[in-house]
Amino acid sequence: ESFDREEDGARVLNGWEESEDDGVAISVAGGACLFEGTARGGRTRLVRNVERKLAHLEVLADVGGSGNARIGIEAGLGQRTLRFYIDPELGLCYQVEQSRPQAPVAVPGNFGQVVRLGIDLPLEKRADIQLLVDGQVVGEVKMSGWKNLKKAEIAVFAEAEDGQALELKVQEVDVYIYR
Repeated sequence: ESFDREEDGARVLNGWEESEDDGVAISVAGGACLFEGTARGGRTRLVRNVERKLAHLEVLADVGGSGNARIGIEAGLGQRTLRFYIDPELGLCYQVEQSRPQAPVAVPGNFGQVVRLGIDLPLEKRADIQLLVDGQVVGEVKMSGWKNLKKAEIAVFAEAEDGQALELKVQEVDVYIYR
């Protein structure tokens, strides 16, 4: 899906909520969602609640202006959050957060200025969560307790150190659910 705002410009449509770092603003132009500004050490997120069982989350983004920022997607699955992102030092990484974040785990893979990041949640028994870059599986995550969940919180995020310029263009987000 692409992005649009309500007529008064106040909110992004289709259930998305903005959580802006003081300094990085989210705007909508030409069907894309833009994260722009100078970070003040926080995380800017575009968040949506999914009221059914999440099957797949994928984002197509232009990360060419992201500089030294961490750019990625996350799926809040019950008590845990799985983050899959591009780190300026580590490259592609994932991280599972529960009461506190685990250390980032680097995964192999290459990406260009425009990248498609995905998280695939299969229902098969003993199947692991798959991480995708441009449609190719680059890693798997063992995480228990998510297969029985009926809803999730998903997000696209950008975070950078204080004083760092940031520009991220999210061209589309695809969300698939199990019926």
